[in-house]
Amino acid sequence: MTKHSLHQPIALHQPLHGFPGWLILLGALTAVGSLSIDMYLPSFPDIADSLHTDSGAVQRTLSMFFIGFALGQLAYGPLSDRFGRKPPLFAGMMLYTAASCVCLWAPNISALQWGRLLQALGGCAGMIIPRAAIRDRCDAVGAARALSLIMLVVGAAPIFAPQLGSWVLIWFSWRAIFGVLALFGVACLFAIYLGMEETIDYAAAAPLNFVSILRNYRELIFDRHFLTYSLCVSFVTAGMFAYIAGSPFVLMQIYAIPAHWYGWVFGANAFGLIAGSQFNARLLSHYSPQKILGCAGSIPFIAGF
Repeated sequence: MTKHSLHQPIALHQPLHGFPGWLILLGALTAVGSLSIDMYLPSFPDIADSLHTDSGAVQRTLSMFFIGFALGQLAYGPLSDRFGRKPPLFAGMMLYTAASCVCLWAPNISALQWGRLLQALGGCAGMIIPRAAIRDRCDAVGAARALSLIMLVVGAAPIFAPQLGSWVLIWFSWRAIFGVLALFGVACLFAIYLGMEETIDYAAAAPLNFVSILRNYRELIFDRHFLTYSLCVSFVTAGMFAYIAGSPFVLMQIYAIPAHWYGWVFGANAFGLIAGSQFNARLLSHYSPQKILGCAGSIPFIAGF
């Protein structure tokens, strides 16, 4: 791969051949969300005992992470369009690493909750900006292949993250889990600095206009088609994250599943996500997306009962 300076972006919309190093880096960055959420789930009871609090307060550390993740997504899109992909991504991962250290040394549950909020505000850059960088670099076919790899990482990470967290918990403590996340953040910073090339053309960069940003978001909110699909995703995702937040206490305290087995039980859900996505790809060759969505929407409803 040839070197390019920050102000000399590479040629855009290239076909994708194989899995180059930059794509592996972007795939690793998308794992930030799953690692940050799933790795510390087995430690919920230990956190409650260590910080002398109840299960609800520990679950709020996950809620704070979701709040920060949602707010950060609104900012990184416009920022990366204006200042390039690399600088906001680097800044976000710096915040993520620092916040992971705050969680590592949190003296009480309140400090852990606010540390998780900051961790999400930084870490969501790794989920948002890589997708934009792929769009910058690849043609339509290459982007589809690249996003398939990204989705494989997103689906596979929840299988391994809880198990990794369980091993760290057995050998060390819940604080060491955040130490691992901080080291992961440092590794990402070095990889971004040394291996990631800027993909945006600064001459065509969009100005950072707050009014225009709000206008665009307003148009999306009042778009019926966008709102319909967004609500479908939101309700299903809300159910999934309700399970994620409650499962550590339900499975390990009520059903007495050992911490080192929790990761395998939780990871079984990720196998369902991967299988469902592959089955959906096959169905799309025979049925319309609207018909598939209409039928699939009833499955979580029935399974809930």
